[in-house]
Amino acid sequence: MKRSMIAVGVVGVAVLCALATLSRAGQSEGVRSIDSLAFFAGHWVGEGLGGAIEEGWFPPKHGTMTGIFRLTNEKNGLMVMEPMLIEQEGERVSFRFRHFGKAMKAWEPNDKPLTFALAEVGPSRAVFDAPDRAQKPARLVYTVENDRLRVDIVSLKPDGSQDEAMTVEYDRFKR
Repeated sequence: MKRSMIAVGVVGVAVLCALATLSRAGQSEGVRSIDSLAFFAGHWVGEGLGGAIEEGWFPPKHGTMTGIFRLTNEKNGLMVMEPMLIEQEGERVSFRFRHFGKAMKAWEPNDKPLTFALAEVGPSRAVFDAPDRAQKPARLVYTVENDRLRVDIVSLKPDGSQDEAMTVEYDRFKR
């Protein structure tokens, strides 16, 4: 009798753990919606990377979000700009961008934007992973808290561990 009660208790705990795992997995798995990324729409400004940095995002509309990043300084003017596109593609959300310098000179080949898929999303945090882990960067993490945007830019080693990381922080633009 004691053994059967212990067995039932162990099975019950195992079932509860399995249900909790499935519940957590459901928060980041399954159909992802571009609408869940509206939290980082807006105009963001800061200092870093050797100059003034800005990132601007239009809110989601008709399955897309578009954005622009620019880095400028007094000596050189435009150092880099990045047109960015996030698109709903069926059940997945893709993020693509390219780097351009002065005179719109592209850094990446014409048909090869840096590409990421939405891997996790919450009320104020989104993680985008590159399908090709060798791509640099391989992960982008957008976090908004109290009118501050933090973007973590991460490169990975072949085993998936972190290689290099950089953080860019912005304040919401206020007139």
